[in-house]
Amino acid sequence: MKRFSLWLALCCMGQVSAQSLSQADYVQFQNQATYLLTQDYYASFKTLATVSEGGTYEMVMSKMLTKLYGPSTKIWNDYTGQNTPFTAYVRDLRTQNRGSGAFRIEGTDYRRAASAQFVGRDSLTLKVYVQQLIRDVRGSRTTPVAITLVGRIGRDPQNQLGYFYNLRIGLVEKASPPADAVPFSADIQDKKNPFASYLAEQTLGVMLQKVTAELAKALPAAANGLNLTGFTYKGCGIHDLFSTDVLATLQTNLTNARQGLQVSTTDKTTDGYQIKGTYEAAGNAFRLSADLLNPAGGVVAHLDNTDLPLSWFAANQRTFIPVEYARTQTENKAIQPFVSDDRDLGLEINTGRTNAVFYKGEVMTLRVRTNKPAFVRALYRNVDNELIWLGDKKIEAGQANVDVELGRSACVSPFGVERLIVVASTDPMCALDVNPERAYQINIRKEPAETTEQAVNKALFEALANSGERKCTRGMVPTGTPYKAIRNIIITTKDKVL
Repeated sequence: MKRFSLWLALCCMGQVSAQSLSQADYVQFQNQATYLLTQDYYASFKTLATVSEGGTYEMVMSKMLTKLYGPSTKIWNDYTGQNTPFTAYVRDLRTQNRGSGAFRIEGTDYRRAASAQFVGRDSLTLKVYVQQLIRDVRGSRTTPVAITLVGRIGRDPQNQLGYFYNLRIGLVEKASPPADAVPFSADIQDKKNPFASYLAEQTLGVMLQKVTAELAKALPAAANGLNLTGFTYKGCGIHDLFSTDVLATLQTNLTNARQGLQVSTTDKTTDGYQIKGTYEAAGNAFRLSADLLNPAGGVVAHLDNTDLPLSWFAANQRTFIPVEYARTQTENKAIQPFVSDDRDLGLEINTGRTNAVFYKGEVMTLRVRTNKPAFVRALYRNVDNELIWLGDKKIEAGQANVDVELGRSACVSPFGVERLIVVASTDPMCALDVNPERAYQINIRKEPAETTEQAVNKALFEALANSGERKCTRGMVPTGTPYKAIRNIIITTKDKVL
């Protein structure tokens, strides 16, 4: 079992002040450093000391040089008593170990220098002091070494919530921790922690770190799997960049909060714990709400956090309201008049994910379940404001309470926020006004005074009507208000997994 002891010496540069880095930022950096040292650094030597020559060795070496080290990175070489290039050190390690040696980091906790100096502008250097153990044919030797980690300060273009990124190993040298080294407490509420004052900062990163701490505390000790789902504006189902960033940050934070916890935002698990969340404005604050659910669906814990003022978003030129939100709400009004009871209409799409997201090339299989014989129609509004007819189906008496497949559709461009609508009725559906050249496309007839959105919603309204609501079939007599149920799902289509 690997154990490690780390003493930290923090150095940032130039005009970046200590006050510009929040407590959550430091915790995030600490988490990244932990992973890099216990997984990447340790694993790189262990792997390179044992893999066979040839393609496998070259591939692993190339990956290590690209991800963790540079060609000029020097490593303390216990065999020669001096610092040598990474590639030369690995060669000596392989020769001495002959596939049977051991390499690990000893110790129990992080430590860092008592005083932090900021000596740069857009990069940060973290010096970590560890006890490095090597065991080979010559015996077992423990050497104190200092590992210098170099990272960037700023918002990672791929993750707007991240503050540190591109963390790499710059140097490994023989050195003991300084005399003023003190423990770096994992408890962010510890008043002795020199970074505790950063908790007063109001940033999205700090807020999500606090939410993480509350959720991790409420999660039962026996839980080893967790699904994150939702976390969209007012639960609307639109997964834009902000929603994706929040999910990714919570996933990283929760993974680091508990050893061995598997946290997913993509795969469905029916036997694991789930966290369902939403966010919205609450007065002058941004409110994030979350429910921790047990495998049976019961609420284990509920939390609301309103620590972040709305002014933060304006100051940082961020928004949490999706640009498509207003349009989907207008669609909801067009659909609502038809809804009598949707509890008796089941709708399932095979995302294999907790969120309704499809990527280019994936195929959606649509299944419905009704509690009685019915006429079912499936419609789809795509990002180009086209109404697509996915098909009609008559559910016979023997098919009630059974999953019935309506069809399959492939995810193709253009990509964006779209909507799937399924209606079930005891009366037949009216005939559709479709394009004669593209029978699956419903005609949208726009009047001069209408907007495109109004015309689309009018066509949607007509496509959802049945014979009981208007006389749409010759010789058929309307029956009054028929039994009807409707379900709809906001679907986000994307070009690729980010």
